[in-house]
Amino acid sequence: MAIRAPMMKEPESGSEVFNLAGGNTSGTLISAGFPTDFMISKGEGSGTWPVASTRLTNGDGKTYLRTDSTAAEAVTGGTDKHFEHDLGNYFRQDWGNNPSITYMFKRAKGWFDVVAYTGTGSAHTEKHSLGVVPEMMIVKNRTDAYPWNVWTTGFLIGSANNEYLQLNTSGAKADKGAPEFWGSSYPTSSVFNIGTSSYVNRSASNYIAYLFATLAGVSKVGSFTGNGSSQNIACGFSAGARFVLIKRTDSTGDWYIWDTTRGIVTGNDPHLSLNTTSAEVTSDDSIDPESAGFTVNQVSATNINVSSASYIFLAIA
Repeated sequence: MAIRAPMMKEPESGSEVFNLAGGNTSGTLISAGFPTDFMISKGEGSGTWPVASTRLTNGDGKTYLRTDSTAAEAVTGGTDKHFEHDLGNYFRQDWGNNPSITYMFKRAKGWFDVVAYTGTGSAHTEKHSLGVVPEMMIVKNRTDAYPWNVWTTGFLIGSANNEYLQLNTSGAKADKGAPEFWGSSYPTSSVFNIGTSSYVNRSASNYIAYLFATLAGVSKVGSFTGNGSSQNIACGFSAGARFVLIKRTDSTGDWYIWDTTRGIVTGNDPHLSLNTTSAEVTSDDSIDPESAGFTVNQVSATNINVSSASYIFLAIA
């Protein structure tokens, strides 16, 4: 009997590799439908941290990072396992008492991979198993208090390989200068490049990298230019996006998240921000359903469709 490894086969639908559950409280056992390699959980109330936990680095069930913070990897107190990944097709989150939304990701060829590596201080390449060129890379120093650093093909203009965003802030993209962040070459279907900056390559520090790509009918990494009113963002989906992450790149703007569990509807849509501890906002209609992807509307609450402004996004079917 042969068992196919997760990175050998491309998923055929988003539900095979991504799931979400809302209204979770402390100790909730969630049916993910697959082993959860990466999760993000954010309380819907104010003051709750957006936490990220990775199966690859969380053998104790207590280790986490905060997407709103530069803080190094931390461990929850006590003996309880707060983030249990190794429960077969289930995931348990035991973090806080506020109702929360939990996003669960599974590694699979063509759409998402997780790579842990140790910094050397010298520019080098790291192997990955996506099987395609990554289109979005999110890198965090686990050992030290350094920002989350993001690269995407949405930057690919001019000297774009040097540009970066930071997940823990609302700041616009910046240019670090080659080869400090992403080396002197673009990623390939087998490796990605790490520059010399301590943000991504401090000697002896441990890092985690999350790599996303576009896969037909499953995910879309892309960019768009705002038109000041409303526009449809085509992702090649047939039943719309269940998850949408949008960030403005030419100016300040939060890392906004919408999902179908809390509501992507033809009316007001709750949104959260990965870079803040703010409660979800439910009083604006920034996004609408669209069968091929999603629709963005320009409202002052989020400013995700300002005329001539630049944006990147990750959408999952």
